[in-house]
Formats: sequence, structure tokens, C-alpha cells
Amino acid sequence: MVFLSADLKCMEIYAYRTLKGCNLTLKLDFLKIFSNDKKYAYCWAKYFKISDKKLPDFLKNCGCYNKDAKKFIEKLNDILFSLDEDCIVTRKIWGKFHKIITIVTPVAVVDFILEYFAKSKPKIMGIDCEAGFIDGKQKITVLQLATTDWLCLIDIGMLADKYSDNQWKTFFEHIFHPDIIRVGFSFSSDYNYICNRFPFLQSMLHEKERNVLCLQKLMNQNRFNNEFNSIFKKDIATNCGLATLAKEVLGITMNKKLQSTNWEKRPLTDDQKIYAVADALAALLIYERIETLLKQKFGNVKAMEKACYLQKK
Repeated sequence: MVFLSADLKCMEIYAYRTLKGCNLTLKLDFLKIFSNDKKYAYCWAKYFKISDKKLPDFLKNCGCYNKDAKKFIEKLNDILFSLDEDCIVTRKIWGKFHKIITIVTPVAVVDFILEYFAKSKPKIMGIDCEAGFIDGKQKITVLQLATTDWLCLIDIGMLADKYSDNQWKTFFEHIFHPDIIRVGFSFSSDYNYICNRFPFLQSMLHEKERNVLCLQKLMNQNRFNNEFNSIFKKDIATNCGLATLAKEVLGITMNKKLQSTNWEKRPLTDDQKIYAVADALAALLIYERIETLLKQKFGNVKAMEKACYLQKK
């Protein structure tokens, strides 16, 4: 039986892929296979988010295994992070641990939007995307989002053909909701990548209230603003890249070597995923740092909020 294979890792991947979309009955049947190993069965039950009320009798009163279940979930998600699978992992980026959500299936998209945009919305969000050449045009393949609570990588390349135009429009209406401040860098390129894949989004993304605060435009438009520039320790070059701005404002070093890798090939590597979400995170952190510096010096952020939203042509 495959579930009793000596290769535990392969078995767990197989079990996850087989059961992730199945109903509760099949998952409970799976747990019974491990009735002689209550701890392992309980770990799977918690991974499948089976409530205590619906646990099989042999797993009742197994709360003593909660710590083991937490470690099991982290281990399995670490495995899935290296594959084309939905998962949530914790990774350290620039000295701080962040929750990274990877989304590759339509079901996960629905769950993500419901949890992080319908129930409550982020106030500020970093946004970025990666692209690849498809049919002679650079089109978005990965969308990255960053908030103070979570980072998210949405695999557009895996999902593009699984959603209708109307479903994608609804999805992007949440991402570009007027109540969210979106922060990006050189977002005109990202805007083109999105519209090259989803031309029907152009009219919606042209709406002023759905704009993205562009850090590159912010810096360029304020290059002769002495008050604004006084918050920085030294002059920042016009049209500088994200890595340069992150170094000057945050004191962090960004490795941009992966920027030119193949963003169409699947599965994406762990390094590609970390690189991708780090770009969105950097935009968010730079915004927050500039906002803090302006508040400290001037008591408000009007200088930043004025004329720094990307006006799409």
C-alpha cells in the first residue's frame, strides 16, 4: 500500500495531493489507516483542519499531540513550498520571520480573498509582479503582495487558464480596492505585464482610486524638493533601482540576480519565491520608513501623498 511506503516524504506528498480536494469522509477513512499511531493520525487531522467534534473516536482526547501537530504542519508545508502546491510557511527575510502564503489553485484563491480581503482588508500593501515572454509579449506570471502580517505569492502562470475573465476581474477588484494603499516600484512595467495577460482589466486599473503609489515616481518628482530630501542621509540618484533605494532608506542589501531567471518554468525554486515576495516587502518597508521619517520631521505625510500616485496613460 502506497501509504505504508518506506519513503515517508513521497507518501505524504501523495496523500496531500490525493486528499486535498476530497470530502471529509475520505479524509476520515485515511486517518483510520493510522489507527495504531494516534499521534501521526492526529497530526494529519489537524493538517486537514478537522474539528474536534468530527474526529474519529480513536482520536478523541488527543490534545496532548497539539505541539507535534504544529511541527508536522510546518514540516509538510516546507516540503510543499518547494513544489507547485498551496502552502503557508515561515521564512526569515532581512532578519525577521514572515508568513509566506503560496497560492496555485482556484480553491486557495477563494480562501485567500475571503480571509484577507473580504473579512478585513489591509490598510497598506506592497505589490509587485514577475513576468515572462508569452506569445511575444511580457505577461505577468507571478503576483506578489506584502503586508505587515503576511506575504503572498500568487502563481498567475498556474492559475491563468483556470479562471474566467469575470472571475479574474473580481479577484483584481479586491487587490485594487480603493480602501487599500498599494505601494510598488516602477509599477508602470507591472501594470503593462498585468494588462498584457488580462486586457479586460485596463479600464478598471485606469480608475484613479485603484492606482498604485509608485516609489520611483515619488523619488523622481521630489528630487528638487529640499524639505523632502532632507529626511535622507545623502542624495539618492534619479531613476535609481529598488535595490539602491532599499539600501539607502532601509540599510538592507537586495540580491537582484534572480530577476532575470525563467519565471515561466515550473516549479519555481525556493530562492525564486523568496526573491519575489521580498520585492513586494521592500516596497512596503520603504513606504513605512519614509512615512515615519516625514512624520518625525514635519508631523505629517502630505509631501509624500502629493503627486506620487502613478498616473497611467
